[in-house]
Amino acid sequence: MSWILVLFGVGVTLGNYIDGRLADWKLNISLIALTIGLGASLLALTWASHGKAAAVIDVFLLGIFIFGILPCLTINVMNKAMGAPNLATTMNVSALHIANATGAWLGGVVIDSKYGLHFVPLFASLVTALGVVVTQLGLMLSPRSVKERANLT
Repeated sequence: MSWILVLFGVGVTLGNYIDGRLADWKLNISLIALTIGLGASLLALTWASHGKAAAVIDVFLLGIFIFGILPCLTINVMNKAMGAPNLATTMNVSALHIANATGAWLGGVVIDSKYGLHFVPLFASLVTALGVVVTQLGLMLSPRSVKERANLT
């Protein structure tokens, strides 16, 4: 189990680096694509959890996608921060912690339901799909960023 957690950590590190580069290249596309990748990895875990090799590979991919989204979210928030970047960053981190706690609570609810533990990855992938929709709507409806305003003047 220790080596699987190390592999997850390697995935997290690679995800932060590679996905941060992707965010610099094409922020909105990267944010949506990485969130879809996370949903796909969670969905795959529903079946991969029944085989050791598949589960280990999927844990690595989860590390890449789960923490790879964070640079995209941070850059997006900072681009829109206007005159309060410190407050925006603080609120972003607070929202992530609230989402983490809510996800753990919802996972517990699913485990206690008639569906049990094996339904958690499938449920998490459905929640992530909802996150893709909300993210897309947010990107479409958000006001122009500071960078976009600078390019207009």
